[in-house]
Amino acid sequence: MVSTGGKNVQAACDWLFSHLDDPFLDDHLPREYVLYLRPSGPLLQQLTHFWKQSRLTCGKNKAHNIFPHITLCQFFMCADEKVEALTDALQTTVAKWKGRIPMPLPLELYISSSFIGLFVEEQMAEVLKSFAADFATEATSKADVHVEPHKKQLHVTMAYHFNASHLPVLEKLAKSIEVTAGCDWLAVLLSRDIRFANHEVTLQVMYPYVPQNDDELELLQGDFIFMSPVEQSTASEGWLYGTSLGTGLSGLLPENYVSRADESDTWVVHGATAHSSSPKMRLFVCRHGERMDVVFGKHWVTQCFDSKGGYIRSNLNMPCSLPSRSGGHRDYEKDCPITVFGSTQARLVGLFKKKFYYCCSGPINFISFPSTATLMTPSEHLAL
Repeated sequence: MVSTGGKNVQAACDWLFSHLDDPFLDDHLPREYVLYLRPSGPLLQQLTHFWKQSRLTCGKNKAHNIFPHITLCQFFMCADEKVEALTDALQTTVAKWKGRIPMPLPLELYISSSFIGLFVEEQMAEVLKSFAADFATEATSKADVHVEPHKKQLHVTMAYHFNASHLPVLEKLAKSIEVTAGCDWLAVLLSRDIRFANHEVTLQVMYPYVPQNDDELELLQGDFIFMSPVEQSTASEGWLYGTSLGTGLSGLLPENYVSRADESDTWVVHGATAHSSSPKMRLFVCRHGERMDVVFGKHWVTQCFDSKGGYIRSNLNMPCSLPSRSGGHRDYEKDCPITVFGSTQARLVGLFKKKFYYCCSGPINFISFPSTATLMTPSEHLAL
C-alpha cells in the first residue's frame, strides 16, 4: 500500500504481483520522504511554461529533475507501518495553521550566472519554517521519525547547472513570469524508493521489449528504469544495464527503447493539503448516466436515423425524441445522449447532489434531461 501511495487494494495487489520476482521484496527497506510546497493556479501555469520552454530551447538542466516546489524539510526515512501516522501528522499541522499563512507568498526573482530562482521574502520564509518545525514535531510524536526542517533560504529553483551561453534566454523567460500571480500552495508529502535514491539517470520505457536472453530485462511501456553509470561496464554498445521500478528486476535493455525521464516522475504522493486564503469549492466528478453508444454500440446513429435524418426509436431504452442538431444528426456521434435508464440514473444522482453546484460537460446531454438538470441545480449554478 505504501509503494502505491495508499491508492486502493487493487493497486497494491497489482504492485505485489508485478514484484513477485523482485530480489528485494522481503527486505524491510523504508522509503525516503520529503515535504514540499507545490504551487497551483496561474503561477503554476507560468512556471510550467518556463520549464517547457527552457528545456526546449536550452536543453535539460538540474532544475528539470523535479517539478516546481519549495523545500520545507530534508529527506527522511519512515517505516511502512508508520506512514499513515505520518500523513495524519501533516493533516494535523495544516489544520493548526489554517488561515495563518497569507497568500500569495511574496516572491522575488534572483538571477546569477549559474542559478535562477524565486526566493520567499525573509519574514514570510520564517513563517513557513515555523510551519515545517511544527510538522517535524508532530511527525516525531505520531510516527516516531526524525524530520529536519529546511534551514537555508526558501525558494523555487527554476534553473541551475546550465551552460553559461544559455543565461540570456533563461533570464528573458524568467523575467516574463508574474510573481504576484494568484496561487494556492499545497503541502505535499512524497516518497521515493531508497534503492534508487543515488542513481544518476532515470529512464522511461517507450516501447515494450521481450527478452531474448536470460540476462535481458523485460520492458513494459510506461515503466521507469533506474540506471547507474557504475553498472554500465557489463553492457555492450547500444545496450544499457538498469533496474525496473515496476518489477524490481535488473538486466540489459536496448538503449533505443527508452528515453530520459525526470527523477520526480517516479515519486509517490502520500498527502497533499492546500494552504489558501480563499474559500474552497468541492467538486464531485460523477458519470451522470448510461449513454446510447455504451448500450447500443458506436454505430447507434446509423440505426436510429433514416435517410432524411429523422429519428427512429427502435428500443424502449432509447429517448422518446431527440432535438435537431445544427450540423445534422451526425453531430450525435461526437456528443451522445443518454438512455431512458441513464435519465433515471441522472435523476438519482441529482437528488443526492441537489445542494451542490451543477456542472454539465455536454450541451446535448443537458438538453436530453432538462428536468433532471433542474433538480441538480440550486438557485445559483456554475456552467462550463
